[in-house]
Amino acid sequence: TALIMACGGGHLEAVRVLLDNGAKVNNKTTNGYTPLLSACYSASQTFNLSIRNFLEIVDLLLSKGADVDQITKNGNTALIQSVASDLVLVKSLIGSGADVNYCVPMTKITPLMSAALYGKKKTVQLLIKAGAEVDAKDRNEETALFYACSSTRRDYSNYLTSNLTQVEKDALILIAAKRGGVLTSFNIYPPDSFEKDIYDIAEILLDAGTNFKLKNTDGLKPIEIAFKAGNTKIVDLLTSRGASK
Repeated sequence: TALIMACGGGHLEAVRVLLDNGAKVNNKTTNGYTPLLSACYSASQTFNLSIRNFLEIVDLLLSKGADVDQITKNGNTALIQSVASDLVLVKSLIGSGADVNYCVPMTKITPLMSAALYGKKKTVQLLIKAGAEVDAKDRNEETALFYACSSTRRDYSNYLTSNLTQVEKDALILIAAKRGGVLTSFNIYPPDSFEKDIYDIAEILLDAGTNFKLKNTDGLKPIEIAFKAGNTKIVDLLTSRGASK
């Protein structure tokens, strides 16, 4: 619909006009995308510099009764799509009642797991404060702590480029510096704080009571995952808390 297209494109004034003229806020595409999901998806893409427009669009849609927990055909909610994006966006969704413990049906991934994987420390703190279960398990029996332990700068790169066209990837070369990252023609890397952030996330999860003795379906514990990923500081952290390989 015109509203979905306007939301996905970040066209705030067009969204206002369409809503004022009766556009339905919860209409869906064949893939299950609503105006809200379209706006949140676009906001999560780093080639969109007009993040403020998307934040205002999301707030406007929510004020008009947008279903905050609508699910796309592949099982994503607006919150799942937004955890690696702007913290203000995440706050808006949670403040409107987004389910912080929703898990994607196929993978069982929760917002907390995604935030841990992509080094979003403040989002992890926000989700836990909002009631996210720290020991929820995905289909591989892994909790958010496993995700923090396994997280690497490559995961961040893969996330940012996984759904982009070549034109969009080329555009990233021009704007990466404005986002505080380093870009080559093949990979996008997060800021230098990334390793510290995933360390802090592991510490936050431990302080919140996560069980570091759990094993995944391969029989591996978080400390073993961290060792394999080369996250030696997290290995030291877990060791100091009593974990062993």
